[in-house]
Formats: sequence, structure tokens, C-alpha cells
Amino acid sequence: MTPWILAITLAACNSGKIETDSLSLILDGPSRVRVDQLGSVEGPMPSLSDGSAPNDLHIQVRDQTVAQVVNGIVEATGPGETQVIVRWHEQETRWTLVVQPTIHLRFIDAPAMIAPGDQVTIPLQAFIGDERITRGLVEWISSDPAVITVVDGVASAHTSGVAYITAKSDGSQAMVEITVQ
Repeated sequence: MTPWILAITLAACNSGKIETDSLSLILDGPSRVRVDQLGSVEGPMPSLSDGSAPNDLHIQVRDQTVAQVVNGIVEATGPGETQVIVRWHEQETRWTLVVQPTIHLRFIDAPAMIAPGDQVTIPLQAFIGDERITRGLVEWISSDPAVITVVDGVASAHTSGVAYITAKSDGSQAMVEITVQ
């Protein structure tokens, strides 16, 4: 009888107990997972060297600002990178979770029309899903600086015309049309 068959025979004859010394915990899937939204994460599944699914897994994450374990499920909670550690008896395996949620920029009650010489603040907010977040630095661009210029979110109207104002931040952008009249 080969040692491998002997180990399986011992596990089968041991009153339903699994002989953990003869099995190894392995990662069935990629060692790095990237997601672009918050919520449940479908990461690689740990399995045992005999192909079976292990019971009594203990899952934890290093950085709980990036992910948390809720009822045995990894949940992405914020942007960043963290290690997911899966333990079974005395063995462990790890995989890396990278959370890069899509950030959406929205103008809030931006003016559609302003008069020459006026200065108005263009309210801009950033969201991940429906959750408002603090946005990063914003690059403001006017399609026609002769009509409108924008500095730090304040639009200055110069002459009659139409300009498209674009705000770029955190890899996202939003655009609004403003008429000067």
C-alpha cells in the first residue's frame, strides 16, 4: 500500500475525523483579486489537496478599512489593498484583495446660466455608489476660457457664449454646460 492510499485509509477509518497531517490547504484561484465596487467579494476558494472543501475555515483580513469578514464572507469596505488570510487547523493560505471602487463625480445644482462679470461656485461631489466621499484634488477645465474660466471650483464669466466645464478627480470626470448671457 502506498503512503498516499494509507493516509486516505486512515482518514476514512478515523470515525469521520479528517487526518489534517495528510492534507494540505491550497488556494484554488488567483492569488490577487481586484474589484471595482464595494460589497461581497468572490475570491479564490481554498480547497484541500485531495480536492475536498475544508470545513471550519477561519478567514481574516489585515486592513479592515479595505475589507471585513461578515458571516464568513469577505466584504470590500473601502479603497486599498489588503491580505486575506484563510486558516484551517494549523495551515494557512493567503491572497491579496485590491479594492479600487469606481468614483463618480456629480455637479450639485450647477448654474445653467450666469451673467458676464459674475463669479459662482460650481458645487461638485464625489460618490462611490450612493455614498458620498471626500474627493481628491480637482482639475477644472473650460472648453472656452474666453467665456468662462474656473479656478478651485469658482467660475468667472467673461463674455457671452457657451462653455463646457469639466471637473476631473480620482480617475473620474463630470461635465456641465454653462451659458453666459
